Amino acid sequence: MKIKNLPNLITLTRLILLIPLAYFLYYRSYQQALIVFIVAGVSDGLDGILARSFHWTSRFGAIADPIADKLLMLVSYSFLAFQNILPMWLLMLVVGRDVLIVAGAWHLKHLQRSIKLSPTLMSKINTTLQIILVTAAMFALVFSFIPDQVTQILIWVVGLSSLISGIQYLMIAWHLKKNVQNAQLTLDQVELGDVNIEPRQDG
Repeated sequence: MKIKNLPNLITLTRLILLIPLAYFLYYRSYQQALIVFIVAGVSDGLDGILARSFHWTSRFGAIADPIADKLLMLVSYSFLAFQNILPMWLLMLVVGRDVLIVAGAWHLKHLQRSIKLSPTLMSKINTTLQIILVTAAMFALVFSFIPDQVTQILIWVVGLSSLISGIQYLMIAWHLKKNVQNAQLTLDQVELGDVNIEPRQDG
């Protein structure tokens, strides 16, 4: 294995970790689930650092990394919601936002246009808050000294940031729809995350 493929190996490991994470959450083994979730989160940061620092980027990594992130959140929020640890409305909001983003990304791809995409600040904030909420919720289940109020506050913060992020994406998509006939766009990259669409004119 070439060392430049190390970020891809870490991403694959994170995908594999979804299996024990789902297993532990299903059987309410929250201490083990928390450990797996933290390892998966650390691996996400590690492969990103390696890819950026040493330019070990690849098409596989660009696709698999955001998919692994979304699946990690989907598994965590789904089990915690169906076990009444997180509210069902939050699961629907988080999943609905991601479905909206994926649908928009596929629509942009089928436009066969040139688009410069980059994650918005709100997208990054929302993703970070989602991770913090899952970590805090499982910490509260494992360690009794974590007050329930912390989780409750984070639930509303994540819900609000998810709503704002989704609305922001709709506004960006609407702006693109209005300007697509007047701008020559190039599809540089489609990410499974919120995007900042910047029309770029050639010539």
